[in-house]
Amino acid sequence: MSKKDESRPSPFASPSWIASAVFVGGLMVLGVVVSIGIVQKDSSPSEHGSPRAVAACAHVSQNLEASDLQEADWDAIGDVYAPSVAGVGPALVETDGFRRCFARSEPGAVVAAATYVAIGSGRPELSDRLASDATLPGPGRDAAIAQTDASSTGSSAGLQIVAYQVARYTTTDAEIRIAVRSVDGRLVAGSVPLRWADDDWKLVVDPATGRYVELAAIPNLAGMAPWGANQ
Repeated sequence: MSKKDESRPSPFASPSWIASAVFVGGLMVLGVVVSIGIVQKDSSPSEHGSPRAVAACAHVSQNLEASDLQEADWDAIGDVYAPSVAGVGPALVETDGFRRCFARSEPGAVVAAATYVAIGSGRPELSDRLASDATLPGPGRDAAIAQTDASSTGSSAGLQIVAYQVARYTTTDAEIRIAVRSVDGRLVAGSVPLRWADDDWKLVVDPATGRYVELAAIPNLAGMAPWGANQ
């Protein structure tokens, strides 16, 4: 595993994921409750809603042999690090830094989930892309898009992905638990539900809340596989 701290605009970053688990003692409200929404939108023209953009992953090989997740490179997204694994994804890193196109495999689902958590924590200016391009079409996506006009006071400073667990996996649906550690060492974890659609793993959002995942405090990483930039 290796870290890459790039000076170019970070390939991910999006809405506020920081608002769900509050730790007594000063851990900021962990918005990873992920309301996709929070944030300053880029007013410049965008193609990400076009059929061409949606179909882009269809032209990326999804049949590569899955690599060992422990061999992931970790790229900085603001203060947060996201994984990149050869043969697993992301296969596309766009000019605005948005990452997508993950292998239709268990490792692909794990990397997708971790990437979306990092995007949701690292660069709020990409929140509209997370909602429109990485979310399963339907009422949940509509709710997520509506959230992009909201604002958040949460902060992701110091949060790092430290472990994962495959709670459920099929070639069409997956649920991946991701654990993150705060700068003061406290742990929280939440399940990221995914579904395979449009040749990629998409977030399944609760239409009642527009949120991707609810994080809750955990005492340790029991049952999870240690995994992160500092592992």
